[in-house]
Amino acid sequence: MYSTHVPSDRHVEYLKSVEPVDQVVVVDSDESALREATDSEIIIGHRYLRQSLPGCEKLKWVQSTAGGVDRLPLSELKDLNVCLTNMSFPSRGIARHAHTMAWAITRRIPESFQQQKHGLWDNQFQWLPEPRDAVVFGVGGIGSEIAKLLKRDGIRVRGVRRSHSKSKVPEFDQIYSVSDRTEAITGANWVFLALPNSEDTRELIDSQLMELMADKGVLINVGRGETLVTKDLVHLLNSGKLGGAGLDVIYPKPESEDDEIWRIPGLLITPHVASYSYERYDLIERFVEDQLDLYLMGEPLLDVIF
Repeated sequence: MYSTHVPSDRHVEYLKSVEPVDQVVVVDSDESALREATDSEIIIGHRYLRQSLPGCEKLKWVQSTAGGVDRLPLSELKDLNVCLTNMSFPSRGIARHAHTMAWAITRRIPESFQQQKHGLWDNQFQWLPEPRDAVVFGVGGIGSEIAKLLKRDGIRVRGVRRSHSKSKVPEFDQIYSVSDRTEAITGANWVFLALPNSEDTRELIDSQLMELMADKGVLINVGRGETLVTKDLVHLLNSGKLGGAGLDVIYPKPESEDDEIWRIPGLLITPHVASYSYERYDLIERFVEDQLDLYLMGEPLLDVIF
């Protein structure tokens, strides 16, 4: 068993108790992963996955403990005819995080917090326009959950999908293909990024595109940092074109406290925690247990990638 966190004793005991599971092994190093992978039929998690695959002759199923799979060895798994599943249940929490960041920036909550730390009572903020139009790049699980929240706020929501299909997605007022992204983003007050990192999405969101947003617009990224040209965002924040931005992912990551990214006006940063919650690890373990039950009964698995 591979995991990015230490599984609970309860969880391990449950997995061991399920018939006809023969053996459950928790690995915590490259060495133990390489040693145990040769006899594994199921791998839970992906921390040591890439380096272990060459010896996985019996592997049939990999259950990732993440939502995004773009950083996994997808071609190698396909070559081995391995079933890959991910976890989509955190999508609602990630969407709530993105939605909260957008409203916090618009309502100037970070500025109020800074004033509170210094004992200042001053409400003369540079207020931002109330959002009327929003665009979500990525119309999968996370993007659709973001759209639901925005619709409840009475905001018109356009979606941009990676494919060239314009088929309807219920949560969105209108769907655009990625080739029509300039039309989609024009005049948007809020823009949300919920994209994976791929050749097609890398640095997709640049200054040329963000310039088309409404003045004092807000941009939020809860997808992958590589999809956004960070230096272009910084320039538009410094110039005042954008009213604010929220990043749960940054590329490149700041390497020290001296990095300029920490001091950009209007920028709210969270350290890749949009999917985290108090119940996170318990939910992961319960989901894995349900998936294992389905697998052993020969029933279709949830959240199948291929």
